Amino acid sequence: MTSITTLEHTTLGNISASDFTLSQLSLLLFEKGLLLGFDNVFDKTKIREIMVAEKLGHEVHSTVIAGKGTINYGSDATDPVTGKKAEYKSQTLKSKDLRNLFQEIRYPKSGKRFAPLKIRGVYNGFNSNYESASVEYGKVDHYFSLFWRENPVAIYQIDTDYVMNSLIDNYNHWDSNGRQGTSNCNSVDLQLETDKDYYTVKYIDERFFNEKK
Repeated sequence: MTSITTLEHTTLGNISASDFTLSQLSLLLFEKGLLLGFDNVFDKTKIREIMVAEKLGHEVHSTVIAGKGTINYGSDATDPVTGKKAEYKSQTLKSKDLRNLFQEIRYPKSGKRFAPLKIRGVYNGFNSNYESASVEYGKVDHYFSLFWRENPVAIYQIDTDYVMNSLIDNYNHWDSNGRQGTSNCNSVDLQLETDKDYYTVKYIDERFFNEKK
């Protein structure tokens, strides 16, 4: 059985997931979203966007998708200090990914470790809206986050030039090959250890990283 987190509540004392049914927790999350001004935090990845924005001090856009031609096109939130738009991408950590995240020893005899974790942001619609997307995405900041048990444990700001170069290179490859396959799934990949020049750590859950090391 996996370990259960215990939280200290000011009036209820110590509480944990075992004190509630899934329906009760779902209702509380939904209503928390309403209090924050969102119609449905469970629509697509809105709940993740809200959590990332809380860590970064950003303001999440009220619409789920800021479509082509809208003022917030190509972004999920705004930095209220700078006014800069922000695009969020998230990735779920599985138990096996922790071996790569912490580069655990794979072969005790040789001391060889697991390869560094690769993080990825998928930009669906970039290829099919290339003329506008190749301009608008270059105007926003890009953040990739890692989620463990549906909580953000790390958020990285990716260099915008790196993002755009990757997306445009992928588009050109897709286009020159007769546009075979889906126009979605244009992805930006980084390896945390070898691509340090292309990202900045914006948030780390120190408790998570200290416990897992």
